Amino acid sequence: MIGIIGAMDEEVAQIVEVMQVERKENKACMTFMAGKLNGKDVVVVRSGIGKVNAAICTQILVDDFNADYVINTGIAGSLKAEIDIADIVISSDVLHHDMD
Repeated sequence: MIGIIGAMDEEVAQIVEVMQVERKENKACMTFMAGKLNGKDVVVVRSGIGKVNAAICTQILVDDFNADYVINTGIAGSLKAEIDIADIVISSDVLHHDMD
């Protein structure tokens, strides 16, 4: 199963529009929408903004929905001029700048 997380409604709305939602479950003030997308089992959820919300959401996807993969989709900024709006960006490295 594939879990798809977006922080805001705008980040998951188009996915939900094209998937076949089979059931909805509310957990931790989040609505998990399970169904099919292009023949694949998926659960789509709006986590809310922030790393803590994303972490809670990811753990629920793993524990309660048996997610094999988790995709975090959404909006981000770029400092590179060659990256345009609607481009897909996949990171090879990450840096956490706001950890204690």
